[in-house]
Amino acid sequence: MPRPAIDETGNTFGRLTVVSRIPGIPKHAHWLCRCECGNLVIVPGGQLRSGKTRSCGCLNLESLRARKTTHGQSAGGSRTRVFRIWLAMRQRCSNPNQPHYARYGGRGIKVCDEWNNSFEAFYRDMGDPPTLHHSIDRIDNEGPYEKANCKWSTPKEQAQNRRPNPLWRVNQP
Repeated sequence: MPRPAIDETGNTFGRLTVVSRIPGIPKHAHWLCRCECGNLVIVPGGQLRSGKTRSCGCLNLESLRARKTTHGQSAGGSRTRVFRIWLAMRQRCSNPNQPHYARYGGRGIKVCDEWNNSFEAFYRDMGDPPTLHHSIDRIDNEGPYEKANCKWSTPKEQAQNRRPNPLWRVNQP
């Protein structure tokens, strides 16, 4: 003869609070529970008491996201502006199929190994651009993308830091 189920109504197990027992399930008691996130879930009593089930599944998703997230700048397909700047910088220095490669990687401009291998290192050194108008700028146009040679600049500052155009120089006295 099965023993009577312990009334778990109102008890909390992890993120789950028992709302009521589900009637008509023979052998083992099942409970309707409300998760902290608001979802309702039916859980066998043994799994509640043993700690096997502690949420509606949201706890597992949060744990998975935390393990997969390194910097949070590219979550869910919506990449932040600074992350897109980092990607573009690496592409123009290393991808011959990139339209601006000839002006960067094609003439020997490199991204330092630390930045090339780690967005976190780039972000630690540069942070976010001060405004939407700022972009990455190399102080010495012949030098690499690295902490000592980069700053955030406005379009006007970028224009003043260009290599001279050889055609423009020909016509000067």
